[in-house]
Amino acid sequence: MTRPPHAVESEWTQLAGAPKAREVFDPAQVADLPGPARRWLRHAIAPGTPLSPSVELTMRGTIRLGAWHSFTATQVLAPACGYIWAARTRMFGLPVGGTPLSGSGTSVGTSSGWSWTSGQWVRCAAC
Repeated sequence: MTRPPHAVESEWTQLAGAPKAREVFDPAQVADLPGPARRWLRHAIAPGTPLSPSVELTMRGTIRLGAWHSFTATQVLAPACGYIWAARTRMFGLPVGGTPLSGSGTSVGTSSGWSWTSGQWVRCAAC
């Protein structure tokens, strides 16, 4: 599992500990999504199901950074606040990592190791 870089540890902790709202699923919440996503969510989540304020995911795969590289990543998602995706790979035999962050409010560019050619790097704002 990829640990979040030290530079974003406080933001990670903040998102992972997002306030435990008592929100429950209402099919109207997904009414504006594209049809396939809307149908899947309405099928997968029963009305009235308590919604989690945040979730941590781990993943592995390949990413194209000039050439294709294997990577591992961990992501914390807090829909009401933002996300952090912390990834690690190797380039030329050396370990490298990148951490895009997104949040509501003000954004400031940041990077931790990778020079990306696409995507936006933003710092997570307070929830």
